[in-house]
Amino acid sequence: MSCVAASSTAACGLFLLVLAIMFFQSSSHAATPSIQTFDHMTTGFPLTGLHGRIDCESCHISGVFKGTPRQCRGCHARGTRISATLPPEDTVHLMSQQLECSNCHKTAGWTAAIFEHMGINSNCLRCHTAGGGGRSAPNDLVHAQLMGADCSVCHRSTRSFTSATLLDHSGITSGCEASGCHANDKARARGHASLIGCQNCHSYPSWNNVRMDHNTIGATQCRACHISGGNAMAAPADQVHISVAGSQDCSVCHTSTTTFTGGTIDHSLITTGCGVSGCHAADKATAPSHTSLNSCESCHRYPSWTSVTMNHNAVGATQCKSCHRAGGVATTAAPADALHAGIGGQDCSICHSTSTFAGARVDHAFIVTGCSTSGCHAADKASAPNHTGLNSCESCHRYPSWTSMTMNHNAIGATQCKSCHVSGGIATTVAPTDQVHANMGTKDCSACHRTTTTFTGAGVDHSTITSGCNAAGCHASDQASAPSPHVTLNSCQSCHRYPSWSNVNMNHNATGSTRCDSCHRSGGIARGAPNDSDHRNLGTRDCSACHNTRDFD
Repeated sequence: MSCVAASSTAACGLFLLVLAIMFFQSSSHAATPSIQTFDHMTTGFPLTGLHGRIDCESCHISGVFKGTPRQCRGCHARGTRISATLPPEDTVHLMSQQLECSNCHKTAGWTAAIFEHMGINSNCLRCHTAGGGGRSAPNDLVHAQLMGADCSVCHRSTRSFTSATLLDHSGITSGCEASGCHANDKARARGHASLIGCQNCHSYPSWNNVRMDHNTIGATQCRACHISGGNAMAAPADQVHISVAGSQDCSVCHTSTTTFTGGTIDHSLITTGCGVSGCHAADKATAPSHTSLNSCESCHRYPSWTSVTMNHNAVGATQCKSCHRAGGVATTAAPADALHAGIGGQDCSICHSTSTFAGARVDHAFIVTGCSTSGCHAADKASAPNHTGLNSCESCHRYPSWTSMTMNHNAIGATQCKSCHVSGGIATTVAPTDQVHANMGTKDCSACHRTTTTFTGAGVDHSTITSGCNAAGCHASDQASAPSPHVTLNSCQSCHRYPSWSNVNMNHNATGSTRCDSCHRSGGIARGAPNDSDHRNLGTRDCSACHNTRDFD
């Protein structure tokens, strides 16, 4: 629309004014940054903690940005333009009014304050009291008595009150309760009102660790204090203490005033009446089959209640198994093993005495037959190797040792010994793996072992051996390991005689005119001359000058 076309000059002027205003607003908005895209770090004041959660107008009042304070007290103080959250008017803040809030507080919140106590060594109560600003002492009995003293007497850390240092009692020897810290403690404790010195019984640092000085008690009975509801630890409500609940005092059994544990009744003076109306009357009534017995001491001995010497004379002809069985009166019953299971209806007294069950032995002296047919060892026979066809244990085994056998080999006949006496065989003794047995080849044990009673002491009968001992026989390896002249010899028996290997008859005919001392010398093959003065003076003379070839002596 043109101004010329307007109906009047006033209308045209109004139109131009509106157009100008619209243009100004459009250009102004285009130059102003968005709040969401504005980086507050560019101002030098980052918005951390709670500052980032409040509206801009809380600090920039009426849209005024310039001149906004950057120090805490510029906003958080009375009379300021903003008057944000104000500090309380307590002692702590009055003392710190020249300091910046950020010395103690963080932007995360006012309550998470860390106060720097550097340089403050006394007068804690100036702040740490009701209305003082700092954390005050609790309203308990200990702190109520210490209100005149400073916090630093006990609390050594300025970081935390909970890590308080214990009060140093080492220098306190008296006056704990007269008008001191523990005056009220004494008044409310049982039986402590007339006592003067806490330290007489209590020791630092544990209040409960009490050492009672009984010397001041005098002739007063222990039970004056040591009863239910009394000042001291009371007797337990067990059967023993109930039995002595009459006029007997604690000191009858408990002889130490230091501890109640380890109290011992001296039973040496008690010989009768334990169970009639004494301490163990109730025990007798609850024990199995003891109700008709009047004397505990006839079976039981002090100090062990369970160590019983049972007098079986009163039992008479009653079978042991009437008591000594599972669920019976006696504590010891027959075990459920194969031996006892095979006894059946037989009584314990066949093997056991009335003194002890341990070490019982079956008397086999009267048993000569029937051990395995249907007797005790029938099951043993069935499980033993190659014993199922045998009916008589006693033909080989002798009491008391089951493993000590006298084997009757008459029933073996012409069977070779090695059919049983081999590795994995039925017999318990097998040939060892030495050179002698290895050279036996297929020969049977009976070639050397002539007795069926024992393998030990066997000897080879050399009387029939006249040649071939070493050619390919048992001593071939012995010949090879003997000194060198033996390698060329084929006949052991020309020099050696059974049974002694070292008893040698040397045939010197084969040596010819060889000098004796070529063999009979120190380090030689044969026995050398002794080192005495007679032999040293012979010089180079040969042994034959004095000795013959039969004997050197």
